[in-house]
Amino acid sequence: MNFTQILATQLPWTLALFGLAVGVFSIPLLPALVEMLRKRPYVLNIDRQDDGSSAYAAKKSMLDAGEAVVTGDMHIQPGRDMGTTHCTGYLFVAHHASVSAAQAQHIFLQAGSTVREVAAAVQTLTVQPDCQFAWLDAQTVCFIAAGAQEAAGRRKIDDDLPLSALQQSGTKEKFVRIEGSWQPAPRTQVRGDCVVTQDVYLARECQIFGNIKAYGNVKLGAYSCVHGSVFADGSIEISPSARVFGVVSSAHSVVLHQGSVVGHIDQLSSVSAPHIVAHAGALVHGSVRASTLGQSKV
Repeated sequence: MNFTQILATQLPWTLALFGLAVGVFSIPLLPALVEMLRKRPYVLNIDRQDDGSSAYAAKKSMLDAGEAVVTGDMHIQPGRDMGTTHCTGYLFVAHHASVSAAQAQHIFLQAGSTVREVAAAVQTLTVQPDCQFAWLDAQTVCFIAAGAQEAAGRRKIDDDLPLSALQQSGTKEKFVRIEGSWQPAPRTQVRGDCVVTQDVYLARECQIFGNIKAYGNVKLGAYSCVHGSVFADGSIEISPSARVFGVVSSAHSVVLHQGSVVGHIDQLSSVSAPHIVAHAGALVHGSVRASTLGQSKV
């Protein structure tokens, strides 16, 4: 047999075996492929250094514009409407005052004030009830009660502990896909990423060591914790004393209740949705961005 005859005889078998091998090794990738083909909720990019996903870009553009920087502290009087404002110290926005873009070391938004575009603090950004905002960004964004100057009763011990002490070590064990709604029992622990085709309700003290993606609504019960991110096509509600270490992103709305925490002082995160409601006592380390309306409440 010449070379042409050998090639004609062996090539079909070689191609068949190659195709079979590719098919076998592709089986573990099928769940990821299914998720790629399905509709995805809007996800806020959390690269906080070199793109427009955090207030870093807004702060940089303000400085590049050559706006005058006030040295020291600054106080915006009640009822006053300000444009781009930034200072090197403490910025206080009084009740019924509004600011377009603001940057300072520390920012305090008194009850009834408004941030039309972005308020970015290098360290702390404190928000009293009845404020409206589009974009808040700081190492610590703290929502407090009316008349208070700082958060009362929040879990300071969490911020005092290093991230490694709050997150248990170990690798993810599995990928979980759940058809329909999912409501695990209290104190359930799951180590892996969870994709749910409908609603998710985590009962009290549940622990998820991975990410949650739901095509419905998500509610985290009291003292439950997600050591990853939460994405939803519907609404996301974080109950009192519940915690998410990663991104919280909803295509509809996010509600942060008293005592809820997003991110960590050593791992800044983000909350994003068209509508965001943050109650007094909620805490976010990173960015809070409402594309339509953000509100702080009692």
